[in-house]
Amino acid sequence: MFTTAFDKIDGKEILRLKENSIPEDKHIEYKDHINLDQLKDKKEFLADISSFANTNGGHIFWGISEESGIANEINGVDVSSIDELYQKIEAIIRDGLEPRINYELKFIELDSGRKVIIAYIYESWNKPHMVTLAGHGKFYARNNSGKYPLSVDELKTIIIHNQFLADKIRKFRFERIQNLILGETPIPCDGNGKLVLHIIPHQSFSNPVAKINISKLKDLKFSTLDYRNEFPRDKINIDGFLRYNYWGDHYNPYVQIYRSGIIECVSDALLRDNEKIIIDPKNFEISIKDNLPNLLEILKFNGFMPPIYLFLSLLGIQGSVYPMDKYKIKYSDPISRNELLLSESVISSYEDNILSVFKQTFDEIWNALGILESPNIDNQGKWNPQRK
Repeated sequence: MFTTAFDKIDGKEILRLKENSIPEDKHIEYKDHINLDQLKDKKEFLADISSFANTNGGHIFWGISEESGIANEINGVDVSSIDELYQKIEAIIRDGLEPRINYELKFIELDSGRKVIIAYIYESWNKPHMVTLAGHGKFYARNNSGKYPLSVDELKTIIIHNQFLADKIRKFRFERIQNLILGETPIPCDGNGKLVLHIIPHQSFSNPVAKINISKLKDLKFSTLDYRNEFPRDKINIDGFLRYNYWGDHYNPYVQIYRSGIIECVSDALLRDNEKIIIDPKNFEISIKDNLPNLLEILKFNGFMPPIYLFLSLLGIQGSVYPMDKYKIKYSDPISRNELLLSESVISSYEDNILSVFKQTFDEIWNALGILESPNIDNQGKWNPQRK
């Protein structure tokens, strides 16, 4: 079994494939060469790539031969221009598969100067993917013997199963929100408005073996979503690992990390200013921009791969307003609902721009205040606050 994180794969890890007799299986395939010149070769390439996306994801290694499915010789392949080959692969995948898939690609140089090319293809949350190049029109999946074309019945099963997982994920979020409204939290929390972020890896439901190693979490850098982030404390509990802020006589913001990989973050959403109940979405944007990368790093460290679903919710916020000027003379429209369960976002790669991923969700919060869009995030997903 090959479990090295993609960004940690180097020449030594490549050699271990042979030294440890790592076999091909549902998650690994070896190819002694790569040829993308002829149409039939491109179709074969796309069939290989899509079969991983349609199953559980995995690695393809070009430049490694196999014997009886075991890594044999590591000779690499001749690559005259990495940039040109990278762009060619990118174009073939982009133009030859529907819908698009998520993958990573890297080139490892051997002592000979030849390269081992590695692709990691993420298990898709948008299955099934069809090879569309030149009207090919076929679907592929994998088992331990390699890829195979999907039958009509298998296609139906994939579609139903994928929808089943999506429904389970949304149901978990909804049930947790109901519990939070009822005050069922891992520590006592104030009854004020709440900002709730659920981070839910696809693998938490598709792969029940995937687990968080809670013994390592204490040493990892991550914080609650509260902008003050004062007096953090850690606690092992029945669900996994809890980090929270303690303010003398009460607890409030917390991060609950479940053993299954799900992360629940709860923090204050409201401020009081005389007679007004103030909500400032900019604080939410800053908090998520600054803290979400470290929370995702926990999942990456524990081997959880995208897709990762993100759900932002606001609870107990009816009537809250946003000051439209720094002197607090004019205010936005009050929020008309007590709970806002905002649209889901999806991290399809750990390289994704967090602000781009969350742009629509943040815009929805501003919409609830009668404001067209976030004044702090531009259309390219860059932090660009218009008001200090």
